Amino acid sequence: MQSEVVRELYNQYGEAVFHYILGRVCNYSDAEDLRSDVFMKVMANLDQYDSQRATYSTWIYAITRNTVNDYFRSRFKVAAIVNELQPRELCTCPWERCLSALAEALGQCSERERDIIVLHYYYGYPYAQIAKKLELSCANVRMISFRTSKKLRALMQAM
Repeated sequence: MQSEVVRELYNQYGEAVFHYILGRVCNYSDAEDLRSDVFMKVMANLDQYDSQRATYSTWIYAITRNTVNDYFRSRFKVAAIVNELQPRELCTCPWERCLSALAEALGQCSERERDIIVLHYYYGYPYAQIAKKLELSCANVRMISFRTSKKLRALMQAM
């Protein structure tokens, strides 16, 4: 019975989950692995699902978002370990150079711009929640995020 429910959920939400993950990690095989992780978590926690609290899609989206966040957290931990093992100038990891460029570009942004970008893209907070925390309108947070993302792209391309 449980496996049938998970199969139905996979058939209904599997592609959407995959495309969401692929849009975040930009690596096809990692996205496939993470989609598998998401549905393994769905299967493991199906008995804890409460239809009074959320729909299946909302619940699966939350699991997906948390799985992607865990993926990036583990990548940052690996980067920190690599940095400790190798002198800075010897590390030639392309993603580390990208993170370094991003950190430098974020340093050129205002504190509010940095907060919005980090809260939304790293921690996965929705714009409405960020707006509430920063006491701004949701539309303003979206606009700041859009403009800051554009600014960061330009700064990183110039590096």
